[in-house]
Amino acid sequence: MSAPEQKKEDFAGQKMIVLPERIINQLVNNDITRYLYVTDIGYFPEAGGHFRQRSQGSMSNILIYCTNGSGWVSVDGKRETMTKDAFCFIPAGMPHTYAADRDDPWTIYWVHFSGEHAGRTLLDDDSSRTFAENQFGENSSRDQSGNISPVNHTEAIVLGDQASSKPQKEPSGNTLSYNQANKITVGAPAGSTTADSNRMVPPGKGVVRQSFLDAAGKAARIRLFEGIYQALASEYAEKNLEYASMVLHHFLGSFTHEQQFAGAGEPRYEDLTSRAIAYMKQHLYKKIGLEEIANHCGTSVSHFCLRFKSSTSHTPVEYLNNLRIQQACQLLDLTTLKISEISEQLGFSDPFYFSRVFKKSIGQSPKEYRKQKSG
Repeated sequence: MSAPEQKKEDFAGQKMIVLPERIINQLVNNDITRYLYVTDIGYFPEAGGHFRQRSQGSMSNILIYCTNGSGWVSVDGKRETMTKDAFCFIPAGMPHTYAADRDDPWTIYWVHFSGEHAGRTLLDDDSSRTFAENQFGENSSRDQSGNISPVNHTEAIVLGDQASSKPQKEPSGNTLSYNQANKITVGAPAGSTTADSNRMVPPGKGVVRQSFLDAAGKAARIRLFEGIYQALASEYAEKNLEYASMVLHHFLGSFTHEQQFAGAGEPRYEDLTSRAIAYMKQHLYKKIGLEEIANHCGTSVSHFCLRFKSSTSHTPVEYLNNLRIQQACQLLDLTTLKISEISEQLGFSDPFYFSRVFKKSIGQSPKEYRKQKSG
């Protein structure tokens, strides 16, 4: 069976919008949209033969979300497989290639986005560094739009093997407009090979991540995508552009903060961590220690602390103290209990230690907090 023809678009049932440069300029100069905005957005169902290669990278960051089928993505020469429910962020300026699987072509939702804060949406586990900086090293630079690119990386526009500095129109088709100057290689450049496909990356170690939303969460995420798309598809009115920008924050957040998105503010952790948190909440008014919580979870203290910190980014003691301080705020607001009584009720043996922990968390002493709230 012959392989399907490689192509970048024109799939049955697809939809796609590429914003004109004139509209991009409006977004850049709007106080609401300048921080994060869409430059291109689309949906490709069962995209057999889909293939994109940008040897100079894209001027925008890219999100690809695979909802069915499979494909692969190679960023900076490191190839990873994408299957159902997988997603990836490709930082601006990074050479990349991606394609649908020949036998089981993917269905993808994709967004190209830019803005002054765009790079900050690509957060990895280390919140002090962006995802791109973690992936591609500290020797990377950020442009004025917040996009990450490697040091000494050119920003040429690539069409086939030719570089240009002028905006190029998109081919006609189902696009609603043409894009700003960031376009690409449609197929593999002349003389190139697929050698980078041999540089496979273990799951979870590259740009590809797996989403774990349930059916309701997936539907909510797609509704956000549709909200962005419909706002841009109707007309490029200022209010539509601003709304699309606002929803884009939420849509990207459904990937970068999936636990919060899935739980509507109540993070979903692994079983061990969930058991520990439930136990903490049940014993806020009791003095409990690490050994007691670890025993409840059926593990050692050292293993428990390591797993808990990995899941929540807090030590168990920090997390328990935060829960208690939240409860202390309610008691200060709603009761006339003395501060020493609240401290004792919440398992703090020393009211002075309680006051220190409270001030570190809230920024005010318990006395200052109560005075402000009652005043």
